[in-house]
Amino acid sequence: MKLYVILFTLVLLIGFCTSTDQLLARTSLQDYVDSFVHDGKVKLLGHRVKLNNSVIRQIWSFFKAKYHCLYPSDGEEKSRLRLFIKHLKYVILSNFQESNTYQLTLNRFSDWTLAEFRTYKTGAKVPSHLQRRTMDDELDEDALQISSAKLHQRHYEAKRLRQKLRKHRYQDKRFGDDWFYKYFNRNSANTKPNNTVDWRTKNVVSSVKNQGV
Repeated sequence: MKLYVILFTLVLLIGFCTSTDQLLARTSLQDYVDSFVHDGKVKLLGHRVKLNNSVIRQIWSFFKAKYHCLYPSDGEEKSRLRLFIKHLKYVILSNFQESNTYQLTLNRFSDWTLAEFRTYKTGAKVPSHLQRRTMDDELDEDALQISSAKLHQRHYEAKRLRQKLRKHRYQDKRFGDDWFYKYFNRNSANTKPNNTVDWRTKNVVSSVKNQGV
């Protein structure tokens, strides 16, 4: 018995969902709004449209279900609802005017601002100082050649600079070595060397002896 009840409930849910999807597919948003107007649930008071909260909730729920609208937060949904109500009243008031030769309709952009819709249709406008300047192919080729020449020139200058630095370092090293040698050998440099040396006084050789000749 319980199994039959569960199956019957599932069939009802499937039928309800199917009928709801078919209703959303067949009925446009404006036709759904006009049904409330024809039933007298929407009233015109002078130049104002009077809508009760129940009608607004039903139309808003239909709009979200038809266009699959999901909002990141409650605050975002409330701000979108205010925009939707503003556009809803404007469309209803315009369609009430018998002098108009046209009829306005609501669509999936009814919760958008005018700036958002304009950006969607025309694209975002990039400020002039951020726009990329385009050049012809010839100008691109000339610019490439100039950049290549500058690159080679900088490479040559860097190579010469490295050579000069190595030369200066070598000269500085020689200057340091010469200065170090002269500083520690300044006394010996001022002393003149002797032209003759008596090795006998230094006990290197013995005195002359009789060889028996």
